[in-house]
Amino acid sequence: MKLFRFPNICIILIGMLLLPTILYAQDSKNESTILYVKLKGDQNQVFGPWARSYLEDKDEPAKMLRPKFYMHLIQRRVHNLSTERFFPRPFPDILEIELQAGHNVEDAIKKLKQHPLVEYIEIDEYVGDLYTPNDTRSGEQFSINIHNLNQAWDISQGSSDVVIGIHDSGFEINHEDLMGNLYVNEIEQNGFDGVDDDNNGYIDDIHGWNFRKNSTDLSGSSHGITVAGSAAATTDNNLGVTGSGFNCTYLPVVRNRLSSLVYICEQQNVKIVNFSWGSPGSNQISYQEVIDYYTLDPDHDILFIAAAGNDLHNNVPTDYYPASYENVLSVTGVDGSKVNTKSTRGYKIDVAGANGSLSTNSNSTYSVKHGTSFASPTVAGIAGLVRSEFPELSALQVKELIRYTSDSTFYTLAGNENLKYKQGFGVVDAHRALTEKDNIHVARGSNVTFNKYNTEDVFVAPGDTIEINLDLQNLLNGNSNLRIKLTPYEPEMIAIENQITVGQILELQKASTPRPFVFKLDPSTNLHKNHYFKLEFFDDANNYYDWQNIEINLTLQQYISFNHITGYFRPDGSLGTSNGLNLSNHKITRATSLMIVADNKVVDAAYTNTVNDIRSADFRGTNTIQQITSSASDPLYPVSEYRFDYDDGNATTPIGLDITQKIFGRYATHFDKSIITEYQITNSGAGNLDSLAVGLFTDWHFSYQGNPVVFPTDSSRVFYDNETQTIFLFHVNQGLFGGVRMLNTNETVHLQCMDLMDPSNSIIDISQDFTDQEKIQALTSGVGTKSLGDAIAGTNIATSFGASLANVNQNETVHVGFILSFGESFDILETQLDSAQKMAEHWLKGPSPEIAHQIANEGELVNIRTNNFDSLSLYKQEGDTKVLKGKGRLFQVLIDSIDYYYVQSQGRYIYDGDLVQLTGVAIPVLSATSPVNVCKNTNVIISPNGCASFNFYDNPLMVSPIHIGPSLTLSDLENDTTIYVTCSIDNSIDNFIEIDVLLKNTINNYLLSDSVSYIGGEVTATLQQTDDAVTWEWYHNGSSLNADDQASVNINFTKQGTHEIRLFATNEAGCTYIITKEIEVFLDDPTSSVVSLLEKSIIYPNPVKNGVVNITVPSQFDQFKFDLIHQDGTIIQTQLPFQVNGNVYTVYLPSQLSSNTYLLRGQTDGGGHTWKISIE
Repeated sequence: MKLFRFPNICIILIGMLLLPTILYAQDSKNESTILYVKLKGDQNQVFGPWARSYLEDKDEPAKMLRPKFYMHLIQRRVHNLSTERFFPRPFPDILEIELQAGHNVEDAIKKLKQHPLVEYIEIDEYVGDLYTPNDTRSGEQFSINIHNLNQAWDISQGSSDVVIGIHDSGFEINHEDLMGNLYVNEIEQNGFDGVDDDNNGYIDDIHGWNFRKNSTDLSGSSHGITVAGSAAATTDNNLGVTGSGFNCTYLPVVRNRLSSLVYICEQQNVKIVNFSWGSPGSNQISYQEVIDYYTLDPDHDILFIAAAGNDLHNNVPTDYYPASYENVLSVTGVDGSKVNTKSTRGYKIDVAGANGSLSTNSNSTYSVKHGTSFASPTVAGIAGLVRSEFPELSALQVKELIRYTSDSTFYTLAGNENLKYKQGFGVVDAHRALTEKDNIHVARGSNVTFNKYNTEDVFVAPGDTIEINLDLQNLLNGNSNLRIKLTPYEPEMIAIENQITVGQILELQKASTPRPFVFKLDPSTNLHKNHYFKLEFFDDANNYYDWQNIEINLTLQQYISFNHITGYFRPDGSLGTSNGLNLSNHKITRATSLMIVADNKVVDAAYTNTVNDIRSADFRGTNTIQQITSSASDPLYPVSEYRFDYDDGNATTPIGLDITQKIFGRYATHFDKSIITEYQITNSGAGNLDSLAVGLFTDWHFSYQGNPVVFPTDSSRVFYDNETQTIFLFHVNQGLFGGVRMLNTNETVHLQCMDLMDPSNSIIDISQDFTDQEKIQALTSGVGTKSLGDAIAGTNIATSFGASLANVNQNETVHVGFILSFGESFDILETQLDSAQKMAEHWLKGPSPEIAHQIANEGELVNIRTNNFDSLSLYKQEGDTKVLKGKGRLFQVLIDSIDYYYVQSQGRYIYDGDLVQLTGVAIPVLSATSPVNVCKNTNVIISPNGCASFNFYDNPLMVSPIHIGPSLTLSDLENDTTIYVTCSIDNSIDNFIEIDVLLKNTINNYLLSDSVSYIGGEVTATLQQTDDAVTWEWYHNGSSLNADDQASVNINFTKQGTHEIRLFATNEAGCTYIITKEIEVFLDDPTSSVVSLLEKSIIYPNPVKNGVVNITVPSQFDQFKFDLIHQDGTIIQTQLPFQVNGNVYTVYLPSQLSSNTYLLRGQTDGGGHTWKISIE
């Protein structure tokens, strides 16, 4: 909503010599475009080609635009006695021109620029009254002023479609000032009571969910009420306070576990999540991975914002989590004067927000609360304004827009001057964030790595030279020529090469540093802490300067919490580094260190000088500590698992070992005071080892600050239980107990308990130092001193506990494991040990062999092998028993019986792996008739043999079968084709057959020597397509000619009329074609010359009356004969008697002929003729 707006030009109306020209009254709404046009010269100057003086032309630039209104802003004021009348001073003649509504502004400016009187043109920019909400107590909120919210709300008032998730401890959703912007799950609201209408696992979660109560009751502490009000109190409701997010919606969720965060992120339209909670050191990879996923996944694209902490920690920069996770905007606090409110200092803080501004509280009240808990949601609300205004920006782009546009001048204020780089970039400025998006050029660094100079070694020591590399990305508007500079905060990091030119980077482009930064570590460098650097960005072309703090963990050290067991860990062979392990707030050990003995050499991390706490450092890390996150989702024993990689390269005389150490801990009753550690040791040396002894050295402390008693340290007792291979230790006051259990059960155990107070009580004296020979003795002498300490005072105890493994070949890996458990009673300790051992049997067993699914032809042997461990054991199911058939790397089994076989890993593991059943398919021999001959436009069924179901393909690559089933029907084929067939049971493309489907020719014709004939004549029929026909048969008037498979047949005729000649022919596809032709048969041969003469004869009398008929012919013929025939062709009498008289033949007909029409046929050697006669 915008109120009245006024031009940002201050106009003072004074008496004028000339009244301003006003065409018409100005619209008070000022909705038209206003132009300010400065005119050149003075009133006496003449400008051509306009041909009028300046004084006359001064209105022309306005009038030519046909404006709604115009005026000269300043008119010369001249008193009668003033010298102005004689010595006029120049004055700015500026036209104010209001264009007609709809007038094209660009066209107007173009015309004005072409006018010779015009010096410059400006478009009026209206500055409205700053938006002020009507909330009755908003004036008490200093957050509005320090964040420029009134100006920001004049641009963006947020959107109800932008949801801010509030992840906190309790809410009051019926608060008078929190109901208006409350999230509503419309599916649940419009659904059925008691039904999970949206299928998200939470019933009736209309406004959110309480993960502590597992219900829709969102009540709890008042903390979340104040947090919600800071971000999203209802605005313009004539009540209470104003949320910085104005119209943005808030989703309240009472947190309890990580699933509560996932719940928020999965709700519709959540674009921002606020964490107003945290603690130092609680860095959990699972939280980081969830945050990364919902930040970077484009379907969610959520911006996470968190409070940076309220404890000064003696002014030591401290990382609070979740604020210090990557992809989280970390917010510290300032007061109404923008002075830091004694909040936590930190190198990972991004911005500052209002701490202590008025907000909502319980029972629809309002109060001031202090802490970064309330600075963070204020910034979250501002992020809601930005996300509403710029929905095209990603979460990370919004994060950087808010950070870089913040007010960095707050470091110049008294109270902040010594906090530079420890309180973020500046105080968030909502107005700048909404107006400077297109004018800033922001780059960030990430993925910082280091290594020893010119090597890939990540294990460094004081005095080394290191290389530092990182990745860069521009997030807003690109950089023209980016330069970066890396500066350490500690003087012991000496820069050798700390400036790099990167060059051009486009928006969202990623790049790596073209070369590394190089630093020299001073010999005094403290490697037992994280080191921070300031990364600076320069882009002169875009007037860009920026900075970013980056962190490097040179020690590879990480604080890890296994529920009650905590400590600092690094890949150096120690458990708990030099600080030892803690049970809650009780220090249990001073040192727990790996010792290894082989070939009379020792590599270890144990004491060398006990008095001065000097320790060996033979192991060097080869990688950073890795958390194996997948282990947390194991269905049987979900655990926190960490992996450490190191070797013995720092030893004076290394054995040549590569070590992977794994540590497991579980957050569950009976497991929560135990850790399991496994050492996977690979002999990477030059040869085989006759024996490799591996053990843990522990200096036990048992510090207990209890209430009401304080336990004295170093007052412990120890004893060994051979049956369980466990050493038990406990404080003499029986308030703390500890135990170490050796998990390798088939190896030789070595144990030495050492009394540091009275060495005479133990075989080995390490009260002053611990020599290599004593370490060899401790790990090669079997079970020595196995109990120490009296019942009253106890003693200071150290233990060496391990096992030796014989014959470790070159490149062979052996596995050694221990359980370390603690408790407040012996019963708790035993329960912890036994529970942890069951977990160890699950996690430390050999891996399941990775055997491929076998496919072979029936009756074939297949090779069973694996490369993921040393050897296999092969078992065969015989009845109810699995019988061992052999051990080795390769076996052959018959494919037909493969389901009866099992394999098991046989590497040198602590526990044998699972038996894995072999699987496979005996491929049947596929067969089919090929080629398959088919006829055109017919159907054919292809039925292969050898499988119950087949995949049929029409391409040799056998991609996407055209049919699956026992057979394939092809219809209406037009061309030859090839079908490729596999068995669909094993679907192996290596076992296939090809079936050619050939389209055979149609038999559609045969030849006749003539299509007409005569009685006594002959016609020949010939089949030319004998190559296409397999069999054929000829028929004459339905009767077989008994001429099967003869290409030609001769047909003779005895009757006149139409004769049918039919051919039955069958091709290779079995299709029979029937071809029928007709021959017209006449009584005489129409082609004979005799016939043509006889046709000229004369017969008389006709009708015949006395049985005598005369025939006159053109010439006399020899051997003439006459036959009398019925009209149907049946002969009445042949060779009728006749007499010849010259050219006249007299024929005597049979007597007793009935009156009828008959045929008289005359025949001679050259042909014949038939006459039709009538008998009366």
